[in-house]
Amino acid sequence: MAEKLSLKVEGMHCPTCSSTIEKGLSKLKGVKKVNASFVTGKVLVEFESKLLQKEKIIKEIEKLGYKVIGWRKE
Repeated sequence: MAEKLSLKVEGMHCPTCSSTIEKGLSKLKGVKKVNASFVTGKVLVEFESKLLQKEKIIKEIEKLGYKVIGWRKE
C-alpha cells in the first residue's frame, strides 16, 4: 500500500541540496516518488509501506547530511 510522507528538513540551501536528497531517497527500495524543495524546506515522499518504513527514510536523509525536524502523513 502506498503512503505519502511530508518531512520538514533543515539544511537544504540550494537546488543541489534538493537534488541530493531526491537521488538518495530514489535509491531506496519501495520509494515511488520524491520531491524535495529547498525553498520550502520540505521533502514529499510516496513509498510502499510494505517495503519501507518512515524511520529508514529519515535515517537516509540524515545520512546525506540533513536534519529532519518534523514529519506528517499526507
